[in-house]
Amino acid sequence: MEYNENHELRYHFAQIEEDERRSNIERIVTSYRHPWDIYAELLQNSIDAIFEAKQKLHLNQSEWKGKIEIVVDSEKHSLKISDNGIGIPPERIAEVIVLGRSLKRENKQGRYGFMGFGLTFVAFQSSCIKIESVYEGRKSSRSYRDLYAYVFKNEDLPDAAENTIPENVKESHGTTVYIDFDSAYRELPQAIQDDLEKVFGSYVETPKLFECILRTRTAVGNTECLFSKKPPCNIEIIAHLNGKEVKIPFRYLDLLEVLKESNITSIYKLSNFEQLMEVTNREQAAARERKRKVDAIWYTTEEPMELGKVGDKIKANFYIFVTSKFRLNDYNTEVLTLESEAVEELSNGVFLSLDGMPTSIRLDSWSHSSYLPFTVIVDAQYLSKDLDAGRKGITHYRAKQLLSEAERLIKEKKLNQYRRYVVDATRAPNGHNIRNAKDLMVEKVELNKTRKGTILSQQWFPPQEEQEVIALFVELVGMKKIRGYYLMMLSGYDQYDGLFEYTLEPAEDTVYHHKHRPFGVLDENFSDDRRIYKRFLVEFKLDLEFIYEDVRHNRKDLGEIELIICWDADKEKIQNRGDEFIRIDERGRVFDGVTHRLKHSDVSDGIPVICLKTFLDETGYYPQEAD
Repeated sequence: MEYNENHELRYHFAQIEEDERRSNIERIVTSYRHPWDIYAELLQNSIDAIFEAKQKLHLNQSEWKGKIEIVVDSEKHSLKISDNGIGIPPERIAEVIVLGRSLKRENKQGRYGFMGFGLTFVAFQSSCIKIESVYEGRKSSRSYRDLYAYVFKNEDLPDAAENTIPENVKESHGTTVYIDFDSAYRELPQAIQDDLEKVFGSYVETPKLFECILRTRTAVGNTECLFSKKPPCNIEIIAHLNGKEVKIPFRYLDLLEVLKESNITSIYKLSNFEQLMEVTNREQAAARERKRKVDAIWYTTEEPMELGKVGDKIKANFYIFVTSKFRLNDYNTEVLTLESEAVEELSNGVFLSLDGMPTSIRLDSWSHSSYLPFTVIVDAQYLSKDLDAGRKGITHYRAKQLLSEAERLIKEKKLNQYRRYVVDATRAPNGHNIRNAKDLMVEKVELNKTRKGTILSQQWFPPQEEQEVIALFVELVGMKKIRGYYLMMLSGYDQYDGLFEYTLEPAEDTVYHHKHRPFGVLDENFSDDRRIYKRFLVEFKLDLEFIYEDVRHNRKDLGEIELIICWDADKEKIQNRGDEFIRIDERGRVFDGVTHRLKHSDVSDGIPVICLKTFLDETGYYPQEAD
């Protein structure tokens, strides 16, 4: 290209030196941030090609469907992805791995991929890549070896190892991409090696995890189903993971499916839940609260919402789901078999989808706010100008706009109010209450001011959430049914739930009496100065067994907890874990109200437990009808 002062910028771009071109490719390869990006880029191309084939070749054939086959061999560090998409013209097959070259963009085709970096990213970390394609009945192929060495070993750019002459075949269209990383594997940067360990290791070893990744992080997880829409065609997807066949649905793995797979069925669409609210409105408080308890509530917008100002408007649909984080944790550990928190796990937050394709972009985790139990899928259109080159990030302006709209919908539809009826949704995954600690303490103070006589209200009985256990205990202390506990701190954000000061002196209404004070302290158990004083680090639980989930995820240390207050406990389940849940009598009770002791191998003396159900059963302080 000759110098032209009217096109100076174009001229200089054409003169990029070899070293600069090499560094540009390296930046592309290392800019992809997730192990699953290899699958995401290849599958994105296949699905685009299938949609194009449907549109151009099979538009009137309702029975025609796309097909994708994925073959992964962990031993050879290789994978193959085949599709029956439109194919690649023989004369252009070499261009698809050229930096920034996109045939889809040039032809104004492609629903998802258009940047031209996907195959560049995959090819230039491989030992071998072979692209074989049939286009309009003509089959051709190209293969390249050790492209990784051009970037990471500073070697010359290799020519094609195989360059076939196009031949006529029976098939009309389709593409197969074969890649192996075997010889390159140990010579790549450590970060890429770590990613490949997952691509050919943990992902393949756990088929459910592999399916989850494809259905939540790649174009395989089509989100149009969330909004009662259909993609251009259905696609049959079969994976062979080290010889094991797995069929993968062409639809997003939404939380409805996750909960139903765990045999959880108390799931309400928002409109149905509103009907439940109306039906139960005239029932007595306890019955009303009990009947309104559900495991999940979900809502979707009926039509795309228009956002932004003139000139930069986009459209977006919102799928909003509220369920306990513990439900997601159970699925992560029991179904996906994730042993510790990982980026692959199902989690709460706001996730971006583009025209029906998950992007793995999380706009916000909502990890420290009243929106914690919400999971939102935002499916946006006309957003390409707001994405970075690898489609891994979005502008702050657009992210803020989408988040604001999600929060507005949650408030407008009263989902933030209805959240209280979703079991455990108001309890954070580390066992702490989501609500502001100051608000909680103010609420408890007000409760103590308004109690009448010795009648427990129905408001907190029976407890169905951890915050209700806290309220019930504070009520019992305020009514002096349990003696000696003084609240110092109740926190929703610290590692443990609360700090109590305990001070008790022997008196007629504090010591043990088998009828009137069955959970009191024997006179002889007081110390020499005739009092007991201690500061307790306290943990509240709805069911005592929930403490083990916290311990397993290293959120709590049983050796630090000095008192557990729970509503109920399953002795058999605790024994199955190798621990003991022992009922203590008056001789072993040093602290008022304590009913049991949890014996654990890491705690020599065990942990005192106040089981409120046991306490109420045996004292007779049952709730009565509210005035």
